[in-house]
Amino acid sequence: MRLILTVIPHISEGDPVLCLACGRSFVYRYEPTDWRNGRFCSWNCQGAYDRGVTHSEDVARYTYEFDKVHKGEKMRMRGDGFEFACLGCGKPFVSKGLRYCSVGCEREYRHKQEIVTTIKESGVAVDTKRRACECCGGLMPRFNRGKKTSTKKRFCSVVCGDRFRRMTHDGR
Repeated sequence: MRLILTVIPHISEGDPVLCLACGRSFVYRYEPTDWRNGRFCSWNCQGAYDRGVTHSEDVARYTYEFDKVHKGEKMRMRGDGFEFACLGCGKPFVSKGLRYCSVGCEREYRHKQEIVTTIKESGVAVDTKRRACECCGGLMPRFNRGKKTSTKKRFCSVVCGDRFRRMTHDGR
């Protein structure tokens, strides 16, 4: 039969320790007249531990809630906060809860929202449908070099057009 010994670290008075019931940090003090175990921060915690309540470290899960594109995804920690995509310009930035990288981006986003609500209230129908590229499936640009893109154009770029012709050429 093997005897397994576990080493319990020695705790001296004045050391910071974690309460076994609530997990809060406190300074260990041994007082024999108090009749309280020194591993608990209060009588309430000792009573809760006797009833079966123990501390478990729950991992906080931060997810995107307001961003429609990333809704439900886990946020990435970076630097002093979390990495966000600015709602105004779309660039990634580190924030502790702000949704915009600057005041200018926030102002621009709110201005766009006001325009959208004004258009909806006025009842004007806005055509938001865009054609898809026949090669990659991406959206066709509305303008190219300052001119409106022709409705006869089939590909979003020259590269997609060349790729499509190579695929359908059959080596002839």
